[in-house]
Amino acid sequence: MDRDRYISETRSGDNPGSCMMVPTGAFGRKNIGIGHFGWDLNPCNSHLEELAKYVKDGFGSNSPLKANIFSTTGVSDGISMGYDAMRHSLVSRDLAALTLINHVSATPYEGLVLIPGCDKNMPASAMALLHLDIPGYIVCGGSIRPGNLNGNDIDIVNSFIATGELEKGTISEAERMNIVKNACPGSGACGGMYTANSMFTIFEAMGLTTLGSSSTLADNKEDECRNAYKVMENLHKHALTPSNVVNKASFENAVRIISVLGGSTNPILHLLAMARAGKIDFTEDDFERVSRETPFIGNLMPSGVYRMKELSEAGGTPTVLRYMLENGYLDGNVMTISGRYLGEELENIIYDEDKLLKSGVITSFQEPHLERGHLVLLRGNIGTGWTKVSGSGIQSYEGSAVVFDSEAEFHEEWGERVKGEGDFVIIRYEGPKSSPGCPEMLKPSTKLAGKFGNKAKIGLMTDGRFSGGSIGGTPIIGHVDEAVDNGLIGIIQNGDKIIVNPGSNEMNLLVDEGEIESRVSGWRLPQKVKARIENSPIDLQHYHHNTSPVRMGASMLFN
Repeated sequence: MDRDRYISETRSGDNPGSCMMVPTGAFGRKNIGIGHFGWDLNPCNSHLEELAKYVKDGFGSNSPLKANIFSTTGVSDGISMGYDAMRHSLVSRDLAALTLINHVSATPYEGLVLIPGCDKNMPASAMALLHLDIPGYIVCGGSIRPGNLNGNDIDIVNSFIATGELEKGTISEAERMNIVKNACPGSGACGGMYTANSMFTIFEAMGLTTLGSSSTLADNKEDECRNAYKVMENLHKHALTPSNVVNKASFENAVRIISVLGGSTNPILHLLAMARAGKIDFTEDDFERVSRETPFIGNLMPSGVYRMKELSEAGGTPTVLRYMLENGYLDGNVMTISGRYLGEELENIIYDEDKLLKSGVITSFQEPHLERGHLVLLRGNIGTGWTKVSGSGIQSYEGSAVVFDSEAEFHEEWGERVKGEGDFVIIRYEGPKSSPGCPEMLKPSTKLAGKFGNKAKIGLMTDGRFSGGSIGGTPIIGHVDEAVDNGLIGIIQNGDKIIVNPGSNEMNLLVDEGEIESRVSGWRLPQKVKARIENSPIDLQHYHHNTSPVRMGASMLFN
């Protein structure tokens, strides 16, 4: 292969351009890329450059491998949430993967350590690794510690809920601002089982990171980072690349850990995109099959009460994986970056099942919250979508549609139009093509929760996405087929009855078939949506023209 010749001749000096590596100390060495997503503004990413330096220091001068730091960037989901800026979030996953692939393909690296911190950084790292297929792995950037206000732990979701509480009148603007200023006390990914920590735990179950990496908090990462050189030397010793580690069983383990802990819906899209990057046969139906087989036992935010801090104190993700393995809910015969099978690795951890269960972070498999996973694939005349039922259970819900043609319209009008229980809020034209960008609807879900209560019976459906922090007392449904992809969400009218039944995997618009046909034949993409697409920044326009549907991971790279 040309890359093998490129690396060999560059290391030996037969490449005239090797002279450029002399002043950097890279000449004649086996060079490893240390790629991080560090940037100062966002707490999820603000410490990652420091972690990369720890990794580089760990290699030292005596290692046969030379560490070389580089960086890419992303989007802060939390800061951009609820604004047009959030449309760039999912796009940033593919752009970051592309920049990694571009840089690494052009650079004579013989290995790769990637250090992500915020939601879309994680799948971007995995997509790049799976596509490049060179020795490499992921160091999880780690979770933030909770903030504290009046003796109570709080985090970013409390800040969003406070907006609804202000609308309701239960708190003042000064109290809301006090929550804002205390929710995030330092560096690290948002602290509950939201998207970032969901993806971190996935990597551990898949064997793409070291045991314990996902639950080691952001301010306790130095030792792990300084030992990265051992992992990389081992990868070279065993000639391990991602294609030797990751297969369909690895993806099924990812679904199992998400189902057990109650993770975000976003990993559905990300796993589908990752599978396509690695040319692995894994579909939505596979996700639903494994989810149906795996009980939900987590007690973590947003549906529960604990955060990654408490999971770490209870023994961390490895203890949960060991508990899953011993109860038949994990495949221990998947390879890991250690060169050993996951089951072998888990046998060597310090394991205290009694401590884990007494922590309250999870309940036992004998007394699950749900007999199946909390992420449920729905189908019906509206199309296909995913619902998260960790906060609501499997019961069906029927409500009357309150339709908004954008998230911005919801924020402008929800106070007058959403009356409370019995409503079914529809936020459409926020999918990959029609937004474009497929933003998350954390603000709508937390506004409703803040005003009407976490358990209020108000339906919520979108062709966009939901944040891992989204909550509700009825099933919240995202990733619904866009109207531009023949989904019926575009023809729903105010007052239409909609019924969702997670127990039977169904969602349907209760409108006469003849009326549906009439509406479909008359549907046209609204002019304001066309204008929004045409006036979007170039990255969003490119995504609009090239993205796959959500059913395939909503990726403009691997579609």
